Amino acid sequence: MMRKLMMMVGVLALLTVPAVASAQLAAYWNFNSNDLPGGGFGYLADPDVFPLAADAGIGNATLSVGGGIVLDTIVNANGDLVYQWILSFGGSTINALFDDEAGGSFSLQGGTDVANNGAYLQIALDMTGLSNLQISYATRGTASGFSTQTWSWSTDGVDFTDFVVVEGTNVTSFFLVESPVVSELDNASTAYLRLTFDGATGSTGNNRVDNLVLVAEEAVSTEQHSLSQIKSLFQ
Repeated sequence: MMRKLMMMVGVLALLTVPAVASAQLAAYWNFNSNDLPGGGFGYLADPDVFPLAADAGIGNATLSVGGGIVLDTIVNANGDLVYQWILSFGGSTINALFDDEAGGSFSLQGGTDVANNGAYLQIALDMTGLSNLQISYATRGTASGFSTQTWSWSTDGVDFTDFVVVEGTNVTSFFLVESPVVSELDNASTAYLRLTFDGATGSTGNNRVDNLVLVAEEAVSTEQHSLSQIKSLFQ
């Protein structure tokens, strides 16, 4: 009887331990799947690759584009309808997951009269049950490319608030960017992140973004973990 009582006390102690957080891959884009027929490379406008689904992650995150003349299209030499100013220049292994190769990248150009200053890529994801979102990615540019990248957040996709500005992005070697996101997106059923490009001085000047990773914390009940341990006592 005493042994059973001691076991019950131990069970109750396990069940009352507070919940802990577990890191989760919310979304990941490696930008390696945008080769066009005939050996070209870029982003198709027909059929449209945007919104671009994440390559991995626990949610249904998507990436879209907007602003400037980023939606302008042309027919390339292979006869494909593509976005004129979004290409897939060579990527990097910096921040890559799953031993992914360098492959391609999301490469935005300044456009005619550098009209893409102010253009952006935008992420939509569900943060239900998630908190402490972290962003990391590899980026580089060209001398006449965008010199700043500004991250902002929103819960309605309309009103955005800036939270970090990455400067000096028109350098010719990839480097790693890491940033936390504001707590206002914790547990948000609709969460938006926008990366706005600015400061380009040439039409073909560009910034490349590669291996974009979003990591968040998911509340994991210690009760669930403890129950599995308890079950093992009786097996």
